[in-house]
Amino acid sequence: ATALNVPTSEFEQKDRCADLPHRPRVLLGKMGLDGHDRGVKVIARALRNIIIATNKETLQTELQRIEKARETIGKDVETLNKTIQSKEGQTKVQALVDARVAYVEVTKQYMELVKAGDLDKARSLLLGNLRTVQGKYFVVIEDLIDFQTKMAKDTAKEGNESANRAT
Repeated sequence: ATALNVPTSEFEQKDRCADLPHRPRVLLGKMGLDGHDRGVKVIARALRNIIIATNKETLQTELQRIEKARETIGKDVETLNKTIQSKEGQTKVQALVDARVAYVEVTKQYMELVKAGDLDKARSLLLGNLRTVQGKYFVVIEDLIDFQTKMAKDTAKEGNESANRAT
């Protein structure tokens, strides 16, 4: 039996870093928006549940879910603002921030209508403007995820090309 940590192929046996002044460092991490769309989906479900809630406990639970998801998303957006350096990336993050601001505003309006007991107006807002703003927010999230995915793939390709040149 072959041990798992013993190099078995010619590729594995060759030390591709022998001539470098230091060993390369590899950072593994998650994409900046990992879970961001799930957080928005949690909010969407909670907004739906609020309108059909028949008791105060359910209403309060859903409002707490919304606040927790908003807080998490806010932290994610702050991280993105600090870490994305490219001009195109910064433009996409700003679009995300703008879409989020619009979404948070309309959800606040909706929640105020529900709290005030004006369920007909709340339902109308949910099925109208809120849904439209939410759809735009999802498009911006997907655009930024696509951008990050492309950047990760491009970086991997460059790394592979660099490794191949070193051999």
